[in-house]
Amino acid sequence: MTLSRRQLIVTTALLAVGTACTAAPPATTTPVQPRPIDSADALVDWIAAHPGAASVLVDDGRGRRVAHLADRSRPLASAAKVVHLTAYAQAVVAGRLDPDARVSVAEWERWYVPGTDGSAHRRALQMLGVGPDDTVRWDDLVAVMTAASDSAVPDLLRETLGDAALVAAATAGGWTAPDLPSFGGEGLLTPGAFSDDLPPGPADRRAAAVAALRRYAGDPAWRAAVAQRAAAIEAAAQDPAAQAAPPARTRHWTG
Repeated sequence: MTLSRRQLIVTTALLAVGTACTAAPPATTTPVQPRPIDSADALVDWIAAHPGAASVLVDDGRGRRVAHLADRSRPLASAAKVVHLTAYAQAVVAGRLDPDARVSVAEWERWYVPGTDGSAHRRALQMLGVGPDDTVRWDDLVAVMTAASDSAVPDLLRETLGDAALVAAATAGGWTAPDLPSFGGEGLLTPGAFSDDLPPGPADRRAAAVAALRRYAGDPAWRAAVAQRAAAIEAAAQDPAAQAAPPARTRHWTG
């Protein structure tokens, strides 16, 4: 499932800019089914219709620049995955990572936290047509990181390449001192979700999330407990009348 250069650019643009478009459209007297933001043209149309809800900065490196509310702070969310994409590309160019090397689905899923990604990982598996006993090329993993917004891939890339590679990638794009989330770790530390213990404090949250996810990735019992709880929560959401209590949370976040 190798993306062409144009597909990768368009997909990255949708990921980087579309994620920031979080404001609800103005209310109308007649409900209108929103057009999906699934192409570059649809994205441009959405921004034109909601100019205050999006920020855009495009620089081709040759003096041509397009900016719209570029200095306004926005929540990054999955747009941060552009940094992981850049770090991957730099590692491939430098020969540190073989794009055709294969990663087991089991290794990929060690970094997946069920119930925290809006079924993105499920879509990624379906797009690649793989199961738990299969292997996947790095290039295909990165493709579904952008196309399906899978959150386990960037966490796996972070562990594989190291934080220094992510910082270098962000710096190359003009983002110094980047604040990069651990996607799965943030989900694990959500109060009341999968752990009874809270992180040490806001100032340490990023480091705490990375540490929590690494511990989770190395603990099959914890991963099984989280998967069981996530399944119970999903079942209860589909059947509000269900009275079965979800499995007890585990206390893996200590010390």
